[in-house]
Amino acid sequence: MRTIGLAVLGLVLAFGFLQAANAPYQTVIVTPATVAADHRVDVSSRSGLVQSLMDQARRSQRKLIADLRPLTIGGEAPAVKELRSLWLVNRLVVTATKEVIAQLSKRSDVASVRPTEAIKLVEPMTAKVEDAEYGVAKVKAPEVWSKHSINGSGILVGHLDTGVDATHPDLKGKIALFKDFFGSTATDSFDGQGHGTHTAGSIVGGNASGKAIGVSPGAKLVVGRIFNNSGSTTDAVILEAMNWIADPDGNPQTADSPRLVSCSWGGRKTSDTPGGDLWTASQHWVDLEILPVFAAGNSGPSAKTVGTPGAYPHVLAIGATTATDTIAYFSSRGPARWDGTDYVKPDVSAPGNNIQSAKDKGGYTTMSGTSMACPHAAGVVALVIQANPTLKVKQLVDIMRSTATDLGTQGQDNTFGWGLIDAVKAVEKARSLAAFDLRRGE
Repeated sequence: MRTIGLAVLGLVLAFGFLQAANAPYQTVIVTPATVAADHRVDVSSRSGLVQSLMDQARRSQRKLIADLRPLTIGGEAPAVKELRSLWLVNRLVVTATKEVIAQLSKRSDVASVRPTEAIKLVEPMTAKVEDAEYGVAKVKAPEVWSKHSINGSGILVGHLDTGVDATHPDLKGKIALFKDFFGSTATDSFDGQGHGTHTAGSIVGGNASGKAIGVSPGAKLVVGRIFNNSGSTTDAVILEAMNWIADPDGNPQTADSPRLVSCSWGGRKTSDTPGGDLWTASQHWVDLEILPVFAAGNSGPSAKTVGTPGAYPHVLAIGATTATDTIAYFSSRGPARWDGTDYVKPDVSAPGNNIQSAKDKGGYTTMSGTSMACPHAAGVVALVIQANPTLKVKQLVDIMRSTATDLGTQGQDNTFGWGLIDAVKAVEKARSLAAFDLRRGE
């Protein structure tokens, strides 16, 4: 039987400078000393909270940036090669000489300086072609399209991955915004690695082949390319992309951010004390009513293997099921422990074994992993939001959990979570909540 090699989710974190020890530049993440928030800013609205976070970052980073900016001027070898300000987590990403980095760590207005973390996709596994077209039907998306005339239309879905081949017949016209975080100024979305085109297809792909590959074909994507063609990145790149996707045009008054972000990646760290930059960034997404949807990881079948950020309590983690509704052997299991408390993970599960979707440069390919389950769940969330645009993040999570079909051990468990997602039940519950709100208003 023919098999197809593929990149399957799973990341290995390695601490240390990306450059060799004798390289002229080092890239670090700088945490400014804390400054008091400006309580004159009304944070009760999304735009107000964005403005507050931006203001706090600006005030705490002002002197640092003023001192570092002149060092970016120096011909071919400036003392500071790159300087990027992040407001979502109040950090500076600095690429500079060792001497500059050493001086930064001594400043009274700097809380910490740390090297970036290198992140890389693991080696490919194999996937069987059989049963490859079951995913969209398994989550009952076609029933939602026909019964409720809902297909994700008008909904923006964030997508942080290796990019997307925007020329693919199933993805043409589906990219609302694109940004490459590896230096190119391309405005048309591209991939080059393949993972992102496949996951994007499962969210918004059409039926150019005569068979639907996407759960929410009416939705559009806000795409950040955070992995290069070799499947490598750093946490600094990821943080910059998370910062961008929270407010793409940098204007808190405009509604250009997605309602959810599909993230088919994660690390192997499964539990710790709450905190850290990715924890804070994803929590601020939630505060801004952006739902983080993360793959649980491919480190199963052992317990306590759900990776971060999927293991965080405030994100929606997705496990992977097969065509016969069993758990995929590789799907990571919970629980996740934070501050001495165990949390059930994954939250829910979705089809992720032998999934056919779009292939970079055209055609189709079959892949397996919780990377493939995550976009199915993201597509269902998009359908739910179209059914009831007033829903908050906590309500979206509750709907996805409470309408899932229980599998495995009765009740929620650390294999399937709350069960296999069901688009019909989820959309109908969302609509019932909207109807309840209307009656209450009367």
